[in-house]
Amino acid sequence: MSISRRIHEQIEKLDVDPEMKKMMMGILFAESQSKSNYKGLYDKKITDYLKQKEAKGGSR
Repeated sequence: MSISRRIHEQIEKLDVDPEMKKMMMGILFAESQSKSNYKGLYDKKITDYLKQKEAKGGSR
């Protein structure tokens, strides 16, 4: 099942940085592919995002 166009459009409208949008879409894409280990995947994507933000000097 693919991510609906409506959800994609709503994410694009959010007032967050592009990396956050990319992370959100990645999580939704993984879920739509029926991955059985959601928690591990989500944790990794969120951890990677936070590490990237810290490396750029951004705050959480």
